[in-house]
Amino acid sequence: MKTKKAGPRIIYTVFLAVLCFSWVLWFLISGTADTSDENRELHELKEVKSLEDYQKFPADFEEYFNDRIPFRSELITLKSAADYYLFNTTSSSRAAIGKDGWLFFTDVNDGNPIARYHGYAMNTEEELQKIATNLLEIRDELATRNIEFVIFIAPDKERVYFDKMPEKYGPPAEEYCTKQLVDYLHANTDLRVIYPLKELMTAKAKLSEPVYYKTDTHWNQIGGYVGACALLKELSIDMPAYDSEKITITESGHERIGDLSKMIGLGAQLKGSSTDYTVAGYDTHGIENLGDFDYGYRYRATEGADPRKILVIRDSFIISMLPYLSSQFSQSYYITFPAFKGNLIDEQQPDIVIFECVERYQNNIALFNLHAE
Repeated sequence: MKTKKAGPRIIYTVFLAVLCFSWVLWFLISGTADTSDENRELHELKEVKSLEDYQKFPADFEEYFNDRIPFRSELITLKSAADYYLFNTTSSSRAAIGKDGWLFFTDVNDGNPIARYHGYAMNTEEELQKIATNLLEIRDELATRNIEFVIFIAPDKERVYFDKMPEKYGPPAEEYCTKQLVDYLHANTDLRVIYPLKELMTAKAKLSEPVYYKTDTHWNQIGGYVGACALLKELSIDMPAYDSEKITITESGHERIGDLSKMIGLGAQLKGSSTDYTVAGYDTHGIENLGDFDYGYRYRATEGADPRKILVIRDSFIISMLPYLSSQFSQSYYITFPAFKGNLIDEQQPDIVIFECVERYQNNIALFNLHAE
């Protein structure tokens, strides 16, 4: 009997020794070994002030403890690397591994791009009418102040690079909510709506360089240029074509850490998989960065630029468009959609208001309120 009990005791002893040693080692090297790619705050213990707090304390402490297990980040990275390199998969619910190292966004709680890719979540006729009415009212109110209004929708990466998507997702739907909305607005209103999917697909076919990042949700500087050209054309400003002799496209040499590679826990390991580019040859009109403030960017162009001033209510897809748009107008102001307040129209007194969003955030168009407080 004593012999039979010795085995489990040895295992328990070794386990406890390893557990204790890991804490000691972590204490000694803490701050030098953490390679976490998690972009979040660690869980903090809540103060126990009531019986209800006391009852919740075990679960609260477990979450707190799990966030602070020694070498947690390293173990997560090891698990992520094994999934990616050995099994070509990921345990993340936010990203999927496609073909040739391409990553795609799959978060159902953040725009649900896969549902849109498959043509789900279509708008009802009533919803389309409501959106159109709201946008026409915004357009008409701005027009009384001699302000132009333009809507710009950047296509999802999943739609442009459908050929790199995982096989399990199949081909994209021919009819989907963004196409439905754009077609409805073009057919039933005179609103100015730009959705440069065709332009991006053409550029993708013509160029050897990609127009979106392989390991990031966004388009790159080339895709941003294609989108900016489409928007500027609507505003009567012609830019040199991306494949013209005037334009040069070169790799910038910057190693980008893609947001999707961070989502699967391999930001550092896949650093450089997405390439940054420099697009040059268009007239920059002496563009000047006036500095950032309050979720906004400000620029000024002076040497022969269009005298109009633009105010852009935007999301993150505007970043790769910034140098091209800003270089063509005398003044440019960019504000995130959540930070937009109606009084900015009075403060900035723009000649053009542009509402920009990526396809998966199309619902923001319905929520846009010129008098937001």
